[in-house]
Formats: sequence, structure tokens, C-alpha cells
Amino acid sequence: MLSEVFLDIRRGGQGKENAKVPVLFPKLVFLYDSELHGEGAPMEDLFDRAVETAKNCMYPDFLSLDAGYVGEIYHKYKVVVSPMGRI
Repeated sequence: MLSEVFLDIRRGGQGKENAKVPVLFPKLVFLYDSELHGEGAPMEDLFDRAVETAKNCMYPDFLSLDAGYVGEIYHKYKVVVSPMGRI
């Protein structure tokens, strides 16, 4: 639920109703895992919401946990190394 709220706020901006401004920080990174976010997976709706947000706001960035360095480190050590450092 918290992830949904972050994405909704990012998409809608912040501030008073007639004076919304884009939210730039903190940078959001969506960690995609096909078992969680793929078609028919339990959190597919969260992925769809993240894509809709990225269409409007340029963020979140997307990283795959299924392949590459980020996925390899995650599956081996259960630690995520993002472009902005470790979280």
C-alpha cells in the first residue's frame, strides 16, 4: 500500500490543489521481479501503476531483478544495489 501511495503522490504532484508541483526527490526506483510483477502475478497492478506514473513523471526508474548485475547481487546476497547506491 505504501508503494501505491508513493506512486500516486509522484503522479499527482504535491502542494495545494490549485498549485501542484512535480515531485522530484527522493528518486524512485522500481525493482521489477517477473514472479511478483509479471502478467498474472500478485503485484501486477503495482507494476502497471508504476508504468503509468513513469509515463507522466519520468520516474520511477526500473531495474530488473531477473537478470544482470542488480538481479545477480539481489539473488546471491539479498541486497539491492541501485544507481544511487545501496538501499
